[in-house]
Amino acid sequence: MNIKPVLIKAIPFLFLFSLIFFATMPKILQRQEQAFQVGRQQGWTTYFQEEEDPNGGGGGDGNKIVIDTTSNIWVAGEPRLGGLSFFDGTKWILHRAGSYNDLALGPQGQMLAVHALGDSVDGVDVFDGQGWKTYDGPRSKESIHNINQQIIQVEVDGTGKIWVVMNDFGTQTISEMSIDQDKAVATFSQPEITIKKGQIKSLDADSQGNIWAAIWHFDDAKSSDEWPSGLYVFSGEEWKQMSGQGVDLRRVVGTAFDKQGDAWVATECGGVMTYDGENWDTILTENTVSNCKESSLRLLRGIAIDNQDRVWFWNAESVKFLNEKDWVTFTPENSGFAEVAQYGPSISDVMVDDQDRVWITFSGGVGMSAVEDIQPLPEEVTSQNDQTAALTTWLQGKIWLVPTLLALLWLALYFNMPRSIVLALIISLIVSMLMGPPTVKPFGYYSITNPLLIAIIFGMLGGVVGGLIYKTMEPQNKTKPPWDIMVMIFGFVVPFCLYSSLMFFGGHP
Repeated sequence: MNIKPVLIKAIPFLFLFSLIFFATMPKILQRQEQAFQVGRQQGWTTYFQEEEDPNGGGGGDGNKIVIDTTSNIWVAGEPRLGGLSFFDGTKWILHRAGSYNDLALGPQGQMLAVHALGDSVDGVDVFDGQGWKTYDGPRSKESIHNINQQIIQVEVDGTGKIWVVMNDFGTQTISEMSIDQDKAVATFSQPEITIKKGQIKSLDADSQGNIWAAIWHFDDAKSSDEWPSGLYVFSGEEWKQMSGQGVDLRRVVGTAFDKQGDAWVATECGGVMTYDGENWDTILTENTVSNCKESSLRLLRGIAIDNQDRVWFWNAESVKFLNEKDWVTFTPENSGFAEVAQYGPSISDVMVDDQDRVWITFSGGVGMSAVEDIQPLPEEVTSQNDQTAALTTWLQGKIWLVPTLLALLWLALYFNMPRSIVLALIISLIVSMLMGPPTVKPFGYYSITNPLLIAIIFGMLGGVVGGLIYKTMEPQNKTKPPWDIMVMIFGFVVPFCLYSSLMFFGGHP
């Protein structure tokens, strides 16, 4: 059977079908995506840094978020945030430039702010409602002071005492800080804890005036430090390591306290536990990873308890809270507090204000929603949207390439062009349909031409060259060996391999 006449008659219908299909399907998928985004973002407001506004705030990388006595929301962030900003109920206002790592509400309602490590400021910035004052750290006046010596954390306990964590070339200490506002100076006690081969991961205060510190060591097996990894509490006289905590508490990331006085402890890879003063109880272990030293988006980062005694904890990509008896998990995929990113939004802090709104700081901005409005989309809905997104990706580039290849194939068959050209067009059509998109392929910040498109272009050029060879060959040599087909295949394979190797060795993922 001669298939050529059949193809000449069938291709025009396929050409029309492809035009209609590739013109209408993206619009249908776009409407589905818009409906999904409306449902995902329901109830959420996301604030980002407005780069064109020099006074803008509420974006960038937020590290810590707190609420002051007048219900303003304060966020400490990176320079892209502008530094230290607060939300007055209608807009974000940049309050202080710089790179900030930690915030705490002072005993008289002041805002205490600590610069990020490496920001060349050793001290605590204090805002009393009228203006700012920087209280220098103990090493700031020394001639050898540099960016590796500074205060990196601040916490205020239930009795109004201010506690700070200091870093000194990798050695970290905990000291009490006293502020003399009349003399505008701060004094520091002798270090209560000194860690030489690890870090003080968290410093949290309960309502009874106790301070809880989580100590990490980078290698527990080799550490000879007098303060082993674990959770420590200071009740006014001395620091004591919590007993009965087990190996899971070697990686505590934060401690919060409910109205009954029980401590809720989040560990990086041991789940969430509670301590009632006598006994430990594991509440949730589903975030546990097998190797505590591995890098994983599932490693817990923090924990908080709001004024309704709801427990919140988070990792880099999701937030979970206990709503009565049910755990509710929301992510960028099922809730609109952040854009969906390959490596997660990198959540850094979560806080619920006195209006029962949850605030989430992440790399790129701040998300806010009333707690009652948090309704994560069901998993089947997000899965369906993933399929829609995959189909949208598959359609990219085909809206012009497939009809073009069909038209060229019809012309090649109708005008009886050499077999190498016809075969090149057929291969290109199959490749574009099965292995697209052939136009642009994103790699993070890069946009790179897909090697398949390079293969198609050079394959068709190879088909043309092969056709010219076929035309100039003697009749008896046109099939043995098939030089025209070999040149066409060479045009597909060699540029594809060369370009792919260039991308790989050029450092692209």
